[in-house]
Amino acid sequence: TQNTGEDWKNVKLSVSTWLKLNQLDSFIDIFKFHEIDGNSLLLLDYSDLDKMGIIKIGKQKSFFKKLNFIKFKNIEKFILNLNQNKLNNNLL
Repeated sequence: TQNTGEDWKNVKLSVSTWLKLNQLDSFIDIFKFHEIDGNSLLLLDYSDLDKMGIIKIGKQKSFFKKLNFIKFKNIEKFILNLNQNKLNNNLL
């Protein structure tokens, strides 16, 4: 199962656990070494993975596909909350 960014706040999901749940176990030791936490995870880009030694394109694509799921889910929730707040303000 894939997890949304809300998991970082609600259940303190560790990056290691997220990696395991997304079949990215081979990244765990690398991410621990580079002290990647939930917030820095969301900011990673391709050059960061290269610097960490994750250079295989297939591994990078797989990682970013799963990471983008988190990012887009957060954007969707933000927009929904924003729209709900606008609706509530118009009703008051």
